[in-house]
Amino acid sequence: MKYFIFRGCEGFGDRLQCLSQAIQYCFTSGRILVIDWRDHHWTQGEYHSIYEYLTIKNTKTIDIKNFIDNHYHKKLSIFNEEWRDKLLEENTMKYMYNEKMSLPEKNKILQKIIKKEVEDFAEDIVVYNGVFFRVWKKTFLNFITFSSKVYDLVDEVYNKTNIKKKNISAFILGQPVKVGKKVKTLIKDYLIECMKNFQINLNTLSIFTIR
Repeated sequence: MKYFIFRGCEGFGDRLQCLSQAIQYCFTSGRILVIDWRDHHWTQGEYHSIYEYLTIKNTKTIDIKNFIDNHYHKKLSIFNEEWRDKLLEENTMKYMYNEKMSLPEKNKILQKIIKKEVEDFAEDIVVYNGVFFRVWKKTFLNFITFSSKVYDLVDEVYNKTNIKKKNISAFILGQPVKVGKKVKTLIKDYLIECMKNFQINLNTLSIFTIR
């Protein structure tokens, strides 16, 4: 079996954009998608699996902790080899914007593999730092189902601000819908206020890193 480890970075919208590309790549290559969001932006001190917030369809996936406990061993080859000694580290944010840790062409190689312009990597494990270049496809939404936690937050913001739900969703989920600066500010201010007043459970809110 071959694996594709997607290490998340920044807010939920950025992560979903990169997840879109990761799913496209794994669907094309047949690799198992391993989602590693153990960084402090996501966990806020307590680990929460992505599968608490969404499910992925038509692509085989496993949680990072499952991968480490049941699939990983040092004999597996890795691209990029720079990740060899860092693969088990939980908080790797300090490495994420280091181009040496990315895939070729600041990750543009993934889109070339998806389009079958070049061959897939030969290594057993490919590590993808979720920054730099990515391609968001609307068809990505056909591969995922959001949990009630995500929609509950959208409803919560809607009930308090009366901003259109599609605009709230666009901001929180990183969807390609234009959201005006005023709307972004209102949503951001409300979420910050929620964090201050504990109006929303912080374990749930931790996934929506304010950008």
